[in-house]
Amino acid sequence: MERDMDLVREILLDIESVPAGCDWEHKDYGRNEDTVYEHIQIMKQAGLVSGGIHEGSGGRFPVSVKITWNGYEFLDASRDSKVWNSVKQKAMDSGVSLTFDVLLNALKMAAQTLDKLF
Repeated sequence: MERDMDLVREILLDIESVPAGCDWEHKDYGRNEDTVYEHIQIMKQAGLVSGGIHEGSGGRFPVSVKITWNGYEFLDASRDSKVWNSVKQKAMDSGVSLTFDVLLNALKMAAQTLDKLF
């Protein structure tokens, strides 16, 4: 499985939209369930979410998946679709590998640049 930062962002936006006191239930996001669940696992490893995926006789399902402080930091930096797409495109054009840290720093720098313009 390849890490899909678009999927990471989509999942975080989706979890954020869940009303307080309710549990997040995944969508398919145009990907298969295994891919979504594997991304939840790596997001947990990265400290973006807490909770996780329970695996039992009834199959796999998300349990108490919540956004962490670091998850909100990433979400806030990536929230604006124009900034998100621009940073991804510039990275692809320059051949830069989009590691999590590179992406987060680029998003923060792009946001600071926008703040200076307005």
